[in-house]
Amino acid sequence: MVEHSSKRLFDYWKKKALTKKDKSKKAAIDERIKPLLNVINKHPNFYTTSSCSGRIVLLATNDFRKPYSKWLFVSHEKTDLTQLKEALKELPKETVWLRQEPPILHVCCRTLEEAIKLVQIARSVGFKRSGIQSLEKNAVEIASVETLEIPIAENKKLIVTTDQLGFFLKKANKKLAHGWKRIKELKEKFAISFQHA
Repeated sequence: MVEHSSKRLFDYWKKKALTKKDKSKKAAIDERIKPLLNVINKHPNFYTTSSCSGRIVLLATNDFRKPYSKWLFVSHEKTDLTQLKEALKELPKETVWLRQEPPILHVCCRTLEEAIKLVQIARSVGFKRSGIQSLEKNAVEIASVETLEIPIAENKKLIVTTDQLGFFLKKANKKLAHGWKRIKELKEKFAISFQHA
């Protein structure tokens, strides 16, 4: 009876999660992570609650007012120097950071055993910062440790040269592409490891 009730509760949570409105800034699923989400959400014992395929951002922050931050530029695709320079035409007083953020994904699993197995699979393809976040819903966070974060402007002035900015951007683009490769590897390994009728 308890097992049957638990099964129905998971199915309810899954339906609710997959039909709710996207509240992210982009309000849409990143194209590069869609194939992975489709494979996971088609399996009866898993569902995703949030995801990002990785991104390159310019973020203005004030060290003295921690909650303050302003997005100057966001891209989930590779970025060229012209795009960055356009976004940096009007610089704020705050420190401007060039950041590359890796893919991140949250998945709820029907059983704890499946959650543990998913963490192991994620780590095996390079998502080293993966672990169980909540035992209530067997929620797993899948993430990588590969990031890039560099201050490039302050007090309305760039503190790096164009060549340096181009060099940092090249590194950011490379890390972004590496994250996409891991997404594909996770999709393939998930499909093999969690086959279902």
